[in-house]
Amino acid sequence: VAAAAERGGARVVHAAHRRRGSTVLALYSEAAVSVRRLAKKGHGPAFLYNLASNDADACQYGWCLSFTPHALRDVGGGETALDVFIRDVEACASFTPSGPFSQNSLLGVLWNGGLPEPWLFSHMWAPGPGRAVGTAILRGIFSTILDSGAAAPRGPRAGSVVKMLFAWLLIAAVALVGCSSQT
Repeated sequence: VAAAAERGGARVVHAAHRRRGSTVLALYSEAAVSVRRLAKKGHGPAFLYNLASNDADACQYGWCLSFTPHALRDVGGGETALDVFIRDVEACASFTPSGPFSQNSLLGVLWNGGLPEPWLFSHMWAPGPGRAVGTAILRGIFSTILDSGAAAPRGPRAGSVVKMLFAWLLIAAVALVGCSSQT
């Protein structure tokens, strides 16, 4: 799987330290795009953040997945789930961030269609305004989800959670820009 991902253009996280035969695969995801693309194809990778916290210009985001024998099940047409996953990883891995923003910034992630959660969690890593804003955003999101009575609402209010998430992310971006300009 790692070789297929590298053929597609992806890089294995800390490849020099990965044990041969490991069933866990972790790949870098510039602007957290491949995480979102894999999720849209029905896979459930866990996102990673702060992968190179000592180098602000390096890719900070990625994803990981642990393979179990269940990945070898037949999904029809003579293919296993692992074959389907390898094909999808090759398709999703070839991404180069574009646009005027840094790949690790919220605007860079959103510009490229990435997943904003790794950006949010990376700011909760250390005390300060990033953690305060991130905590407020997450509390607002989960309070809204719990108060609405359904994790996946349907009907005319179905998009309200998503709209509220983007509103909170906009508030966080403004707050972080304001905090960084004061220093």
